[in-house]
Amino acid sequence: MSDASELAVFGGEKVVTQSLPDWPYFSDDEIEAVRQSLLRSRKDIGEACSVDGVAAAQQLEERFAESLGREHAVSTSGAGPALHIACMAAGVEMGDEVITTPYSWGQTVSCILQAGGIPIFADIDPVTLTLDPSKIEPLITEHTKAIVLAHIYGIPADMDAITTVAGRHNLTVIEDCAQAQGSRYKGTYIGTRGHFGCFSIGSAKNIAAGDGGMLVTDDQELFEKALLAGMHPNRLKKQITIKRFKDRIDSLIYTYRINMFSAALALKQIDRLEELNGWRRRNAAGLRDAVAGVPGIRALDLPEEYDIFLIDKSISTAQNLRGRPDYYYALGSAKSTRNLRLVAGTRDFVNANNAGVALYPESYSLSQNFPNPFNPKTTILVSIEDDALVDLVIYNLLGEVVTTLARDEYLPAGYYNYIWAGKNDHGRRVASGIYFYASRIKSPSGKMLLNSTKKMILVK
Repeated sequence: MSDASELAVFGGEKVVTQSLPDWPYFSDDEIEAVRQSLLRSRKDIGEACSVDGVAAAQQLEERFAESLGREHAVSTSGAGPALHIACMAAGVEMGDEVITTPYSWGQTVSCILQAGGIPIFADIDPVTLTLDPSKIEPLITEHTKAIVLAHIYGIPADMDAITTVAGRHNLTVIEDCAQAQGSRYKGTYIGTRGHFGCFSIGSAKNIAAGDGGMLVTDDQELFEKALLAGMHPNRLKKQITIKRFKDRIDSLIYTYRINMFSAALALKQIDRLEELNGWRRRNAAGLRDAVAGVPGIRALDLPEEYDIFLIDKSISTAQNLRGRPDYYYALGSAKSTRNLRLVAGTRDFVNANNAGVALYPESYSLSQNFPNPFNPKTTILVSIEDDALVDLVIYNLLGEVVTTLARDEYLPAGYYNYIWAGKNDHGRRVASGIYFYASRIKSPSGKMLLNSTKKMILVK
């Protein structure tokens, strides 16, 4: 008989009996995308091999660059190759010094060694665990060529301060974003402030597509240098436009291109990034709450998340767009845009630039937005005082679920409008009568904040 005071490894009872969830999790759509790519590769070798940089690889690069607002993207076999390419494109050669962080996965440093450079370690900020900008400048010498920083655990480094130092000394800034895709720094995505942003889409990362990586930049010359450093001559002949680079096209290359089936998988997953990161933020917040007050443990501050509001001054309403890439604002005419204001920033900043519109509720509530219970397209207003998880379900008189408008949807503080068009989950119109809309609002750690049910009348 086991002793409850003994550790499980010595025969005691296990404290944690729940098994870990499956990871990575591939949706049916993602699996089908890879299957279709395999089927197309029977007739087109370009579907199975990315030497030409076309098909899924090209589509992923275009979609990835678009999602970050950068000009160019290069798909690679991993974040390590992307970092190595960035160092080579930055001109790091034998004996050059590159300032970097001592606290990261080894490839943040190995990319420097692979290019022939010498890693120079600057200390980290004890709060964020990222490179401390104040420790960089004293280490700069005539041999310093670049800075390689890492955004650790989704926490952005202080990019303004780092790029200011780099600008004074004409240094190339390379961002290792492998652990932080989707994090924001002062309203912009990480990977967009440095000369290069390098990402991972390996199975343990924010987008999990087996193996793969991405490199992004806005500079045409750096982009073509990156291509020369790691892509096949077939692609180089198509995409190298700078005359002096054309003579460098040959087969003395690193094979750093992406696997096409990983590209097909990532192309599907990129549209789910905000959804997946919403779950990560919820889990992180729950863990922080759980360890709060435990002696000897200090939880990291979560990444800075700016709210993004679209304010309609004409009717004094606003929509918080953060984490809602599927939101569309309908305009009656071009003149309507004069009444709109888009503002992004911290809560204090957006409140100071809110055009007189209240952006943050002082409570959690559920109501119909307009007092017309007979309009099946009347919006249902959910007000959230702070970040929360939202369920919103329509029931009939028998208590049966008609449709679900939100299920554990992670939303930042703000006002949210949901529209029920009088249809069930199968898209069919329901009969006239009395229906109920019910919402459960929980904190990211799972604490119930609001459990409310209200009645409405549907008349066709």
